[in-house]
Amino acid sequence: MNIELAVLDKQIDKAKELLVANGLSYDSDIDVTLLAIEEEAVGTISLSSNVIKCLSVSEDFQGMGIALKLVSKVVEYLFSKGVIHYFAYTKANNFEVFRGLGMTEVVTVDGITLFEGGFYNISTYLKEFKSEHSLDQEYAALVMNLNPMTNGHLYLIEKAAKENKNVILFVVEEDKSIFPFDLRYTIAKEACVHLENVKVLPSTEYMISKATFSTYFIKDQKIISELFAKIDFEIFTKYFAKILGITKRYIGTEPYCVVTSAYNDVMLDSSFEMVLVERKTHNDKSISASLVRELMEKDIKLIKEYVPDATYKNLIDFRR
Repeated sequence: MNIELAVLDKQIDKAKELLVANGLSYDSDIDVTLLAIEEEAVGTISLSSNVIKCLSVSEDFQGMGIALKLVSKVVEYLFSKGVIHYFAYTKANNFEVFRGLGMTEVVTVDGITLFEGGFYNISTYLKEFKSEHSLDQEYAALVMNLNPMTNGHLYLIEKAAKENKNVILFVVEEDKSIFPFDLRYTIAKEACVHLENVKVLPSTEYMISKATFSTYFIKDQKIISELFAKIDFEIFTKYFAKILGITKRYIGTEPYCVVTSAYNDVMLDSSFEMVLVERKTHNDKSISASLVRELMEKDIKLIKEYVPDATYKNLIDFRR
């Protein structure tokens, strides 16, 4: 049996056929696809960045070790590209395939397991993160995308700072926003400079990574957002909270975004201590990053009353 890189449209179409035959789908963010060939294509696997996904083997060839060979080959491919850490989501039927290759279970939620493999794991990574950032106290936490940072965000951060001795603001590191992480992180640090008890830190690749989350094995699209929220929050409580000493988390009400609102519901339904804060308003409007982005399209000067000075200054420079 040969394993080949799928480069032609007809090869990609074959990968899609193999997935559909097993009730799966071909994710839209795939970078690389491999095919297992036994006279014809009998198995497939794909990569999106460092995420292994879209694993499928033809029914007639299951139980012959093809899935294991595909995963092994894709890991070999990652190492050849200098990628030393990677993820995979799987349902129960492929659990032993990934574990058999030495990958570590991060969390399992509703029958879906997130595995990771490579030269480090979440526990060792966060212990080093804790030491690097001198996190030796108990903390309240906020996790924010800040796309871009608004006065609403700052209001929530200041409230947490006022009500707690120590606060960590995690800025979502994943670069899937309109504004790049480096810019969002810089703005956050400048806007919070007056809050001496607030540490502004990157979220790491483990927190709120929709790129990591695979959906190819989920038929009911309605549950994707809820499942992602459950997995992400399970990672937060199981690892971030326990290792970094986080005892509570602040969130704002969400009147606009259905996905974020559903995420809030998952967090509020947990046993972890959550603090829900009513969203700040201005001129009878709830302040949101989406509102700021809309105003920017018209005239960047319109955002000035909705954002901290650090946001306005940096966005002016960013657009030059």
